[in-house]
Amino acid sequence: MKINYLCDMKRTIAAIVIIVVGILLYFVLAPSSEQETTVPSQEPPSEAKLMSKSEIATLVKQQSRLYSAEQTAHKTIILSTAEKDSISTLLGTLKWTRPWSKSHIEIPINVTYKAYIDLSKITEDDIHINADSSITITLPDPVIEMTSCEINHNKEVYDSQIFASQKSQDFINHHVTAAANDVWHEIGRISQDKILNSAKANANNIIANALLGSGYKKVNIEYRHGLNINGLTIDTGKILGNIKY
Repeated sequence: MKINYLCDMKRTIAAIVIIVVGILLYFVLAPSSEQETTVPSQEPPSEAKLMSKSEIATLVKQQSRLYSAEQTAHKTIILSTAEKDSISTLLGTLKWTRPWSKSHIEIPINVTYKAYIDLSKITEDDIHINADSSITITLPDPVIEMTSCEINHNKEVYDSQIFASQKSQDFINHHVTAAANDVWHEIGRISQDKILNSAKANANNIIANALLGSGYKKVNIEYRHGLNINGLTIDTGKILGNIKY
């Protein structure tokens, strides 16, 4: 009997220990209703460092000249001449047109243009930082450059009478160059706008891509003189050397 009693007591004590341990574990491991749920904090991404005016000017200048797509215009030079003769007499100088000396010349030319924006002329004064974290860059107006002038020999006309003098190459050069200078003002507003819009679009894309890491939200592009077509510079420096005979 005594042995059975001791066994029963051990079982009871073991059961009590198990219950107590279970209760303790419940309170230790169960989440408290007052405990706050924490979410790992995410620090806001640091804003890109804003470039200074000096840095922007240096970056833009590195793009050098931005060219538009080429455009070709056509013109026919018409020259009708007659030889003049004169003689000095006691009564004064007598002048007359030499018989059978008339000449008629038609020279069709194809003039190729490009417009370029010279970004090397940008200064810090052309860059304005706005309150809304955008920047405004004022670019030089495009320059219209004649890149070539080609004579269409298949449609040339040289009709001269027997006593007409032969025209020199300098004579032809002079009239071809003068005509090429006039073509820009004769090609029409649609063609002019096409050339300028091509130059503007190219400049906008190049500058926007160059300033992607500048930290500014928006880049606004303006021009110094508002792109007045009639006020643009026509660069004819290459035209004479690029006349194709």
